[in-house]
Amino acid sequence: PDRPAAANGTTPPPLSVEEAWQLSKVQWPYVGVSVAQFIIGIIFFYFQYREMITYDDRQRKKTPKSFSAFLSPSRFLEGQGRKAVFLLVFLFLFYTMFQFNQNPFTQYMVSYMVETDMYSKPDASVVYSTYWICYASMRWLSIVIAAWVPIHIMLSVEVTGMCISSIVLAVWGATNKTVFWAFTCILGLFSSSVFPGGTAWANHYLDASSIVFAICVVGASVGSTAANYIT
Repeated sequence: PDRPAAANGTTPPPLSVEEAWQLSKVQWPYVGVSVAQFIIGIIFFYFQYREMITYDDRQRKKTPKSFSAFLSPSRFLEGQGRKAVFLLVFLFLFYTMFQFNQNPFTQYMVSYMVETDMYSKPDASVVYSTYWICYASMRWLSIVIAAWVPIHIMLSVEVTGMCISSIVLAVWGATNKTVFWAFTCILGLFSSSVFPGGTAWANHYLDASSIVFAICVVGASVGSTAANYIT
């Protein structure tokens, strides 16, 4: 926050740390998110502990007994090692490219809107918040949709919608504030379920295990790191 301007029009001195802390309100959304994450973490550990207590001994027979068997690609696709490697490599690249494109957009969205004079800072914050509201809403709605729509159809529609939204934003949204706002929200709707949809796809076509999900997460991390380094 800024100090109110003096009556005579002179530039006021900068706020002290204590004054800025007392006037600031930006911390409250982060407090709310932190509390929600803490509650979710407690619930997660509860069910994780419960799963460990009620662990079925029959599941232990599925665990490979040797380290080489644990890392063998053939265990992910019923002995089809080459096809499993092909799918795992493209799954890694899928998450890498997805995060590589998503991170710069969300990180520099507000800066672009303000520096190009498309929106004022308050309006840019509203657009940014609307994007994440659409993102979160569709993430919850996709859980219901996935009960009736096959995952490969969902992913195809989502990726197609992302591509169309990105093209419209790049061609028309760069100068038209209405188009930018509308298709930013549409992009949030289509991109929200891509990450969990990819893991659901992997679970459908592969014998999903901790290694498969680790490949997805590492691919996303590589994409995020590369995007931060390049931009």
